[in-house]
Parts: sequence; C-alpha cells; structure tokens
Amino acid sequence: MNLQNFRPLLDKHQNTEGGEDLQQDMQRELFHFLTKKSLRRPLVANKLYKGQFNYYGETHTLHTHSSSSSGAAYYNFINQLAKELNVSKTILMFIFDGSKDNYHIEEVKKNESSNNNLSLQPFCR
Repeated sequence: MNLQNFRPLLDKHQNTEGGEDLQQDMQRELFHFLTKKSLRRPLVANKLYKGQFNYYGETHTLHTHSSSSSGAAYYNFINQLAKELNVSKTILMFIFDGSKDNYHIEEVKKNESSNNNLSLQPFCR
C-alpha cells in the first residue's frame, strides 16, 4: 500500500485538532482500497469432467465442472452419485477408492463437448 493514497486525507486534517475524523477517513479509504475489484482473486475457468462409474453392474455417466484438478471433480461425482443412488458418500468413497478399475474420470475438451458431428437434415414429409 502506498502512502500517496492517504496524502489528501493527511493534508485535509493537518490543521485540525480532532484525530477521530482523520482515523475514520483513513479507515474508510483503506476499506475502499482493499475491496477494489482489481485486488480480488481472478476467476478461473471451470473445466468440464466426465465420469463413468460402475456401481454393482450399473454404469452411471455423470458430468461436472471443477476449477481445479480431477480430484475435486471426483468429490463432485461422489456427491452426485450419493444423491442419485440414495447411498452414503462414505460408502461410495469406499467402493470407488481406486483399488478396482470401477470408475474413470476424464477432462472433456471443448470440441468434444460441442455437437459438431451432428448433421442437420431438412424435415421432409
């Protein structure tokens, strides 16, 4: 932080006796400085992940977005499966712990997620 941001406040209150006004103004200026949009953490684009889970012979294909690694996507998939199957997350994490080849998670590339391979046919009667 630069002292130049507070120079106008110091000049304004230099000849006054009350230090409370100066303190309030400096706190207000500090608050505005710290809450500027440029100082906030930049948004990270979410990646799309596709997960296939084999739950006792049933194949469940799910999609989720995650801004970090596929590990975060794994936990998103576990939450989705727990709600869909009405099963505890702990049980699903035990089943899909990586000891068996019963699930697969991959990142979906942009060209895979769009339906460019569909050809539009004119409607004929």
